[in-house]
Amino acid sequence: MYRSITLFGMSNAGKSYWRKKLAAKGFVPFCCDDLIERRLEPHLKANGYHGIADVAKWMGYPFEARYAANSRRYLACEIEVMREAIHAIQTQPQNLVVDPTASVIHTGYDLLALLRGLTLMVAIDTPESHLPDLERRFFSEPKPVLWGKSFRPLPGEEGMAAVTRCYPQLLRDRNPEYRRWAHVLLDYAAVWTPGLTANDFLALIRKNLRVRAS
Repeated sequence: MYRSITLFGMSNAGKSYWRKKLAAKGFVPFCCDDLIERRLEPHLKANGYHGIADVAKWMGYPFEARYAANSRRYLACEIEVMREAIHAIQTQPQNLVVDPTASVIHTGYDLLALLRGLTLMVAIDTPESHLPDLERRFFSEPKPVLWGKSFRPLPGEEGMAAVTRCYPQLLRDRNPEYRRWAHVLLDYAAVWTPGLTANDFLALIRKNLRVRAS
């Protein structure tokens, strides 16, 4: 049986919230955002940036000139951090709760397969009906995004107009990948049930693991 859990899914789906809740129950937290930010710190400081929100500003949007190089640097850091997470899982005596970024699906098949073999992969699943909520949260508090092939501007379309139009499609493109790697799918609405405790969350995982296995 898996000792450690990986929480994954879209930005603002609730991964960090439940990582903190599970840490209070005794899981050892492994926050990938924090470690990526630490690796990027020299580049952030050079531009007067600090914090995960400023990582998004540093990376830029996919229509901006700096985006290509900065997104490659970000992905390289993310791959390093995922290797560090895997090492921690293999060597830590305690249970870990790994909180990767929403872009973890870009780190490559080998790393994801290894992570899936070592941890219980719990995806917070986001049906179509909840995408507007995630879109609203993203534009109010942008986070760094690896767009892949999901950014497809129309001829003559202005940059931010293209980002606004393409972001819902980015979410739709990612959903099948999250579902592909998951041992457990937790419904977005269920994990945001008012009053849900860490014990309730773990019970949801056990229940949905049985359902998916059957």
